[in-house]
Amino acid sequence: MEYALETEKFDNKLLDKNISRIYFGDAFCQNLIPNKNLLLETYKKVIDAGKKFTFNTPFLNDDNISKELKNIECLCNYNKNFEIVVNDYGLFFEIRRVFPDIKLNLGRLLTKQKTDPNIIKKSNNISSKKDIKKSLSVTLSKNKNIYKHFKASMINDKLYQQYLLKNNVIRFEMEYLIWDMDLSFNKKFKVSIYYPYAHITTTRNCGIANMSYTKCNKACNDIKLEIKNPSSFFNYFLIRNAVYYNIENFMTKESVKKHNNIDRIVFNDTKNYRQFLCGVKK
Repeated sequence: MEYALETEKFDNKLLDKNISRIYFGDAFCQNLIPNKNLLLETYKKVIDAGKKFTFNTPFLNDDNISKELKNIECLCNYNKNFEIVVNDYGLFFEIRRVFPDIKLNLGRLLTKQKTDPNIIKKSNNISSKKDIKKSLSVTLSKNKNIYKHFKASMINDKLYQQYLLKNNVIRFEMEYLIWDMDLSFNKKFKVSIYYPYAHITTTRNCGIANMSYTKCNKACNDIKLEIKNPSSFFNYFLIRNAVYYNIENFMTKESVKKHNNIDRIVFNDTKNYRQFLCGVKK
């Protein structure tokens, strides 16, 4: 199992021997694309620290596709030994045209899972996380087609898999689903999953900007909102322009091992990975 750390501000102090890869850049917001100087500086620091590098990219308009292509060119001029997480088909096409040898990972906006856990509401019969997981599975399994749909994603389609293999895409960025996952696809594909925040949805209309009635000033980098709902088991977390829920009470090293395709865990909170790996409290 490979362990990676996703961060917007790389610092050598964040690392320990368990972390072998850094994910840098925002996967969901084009307003947070790093400038070339910061990107290259970070890449050099990661390489110098003896770690591998993955560059996150979000969904993009035409102007920002051009900007990301320049960023990628900047990285290639230094060293081509990196990955790119792609969440936009336009960028996917352009990278394959201009940089055919670069490793591409299919991002979470393109693997398209059903991830919202609040499909089941609270009841008096549920008192533990085991009961919650069981109830989610039971609720979904009442209709086999719905259960199959919620466990799988569009990458289970064999024609789509053939297309991805043809374009040298062999890694999927996905979320760990607490009601079970259908990863029954070609063994050539590998899966990265995220901890402790599982992504649910994202939007171009950033909630932070809407609430402050201002243009984007990147204030979201310093804000994390927890949205509580008394009738639900899971709270929502608004982080930048995306909504997440916390899976740290459900995902364990043991629960991940049963999925042979999963060979990488990406920690998207710098306070949590030591707790997951070593049992160290936050």
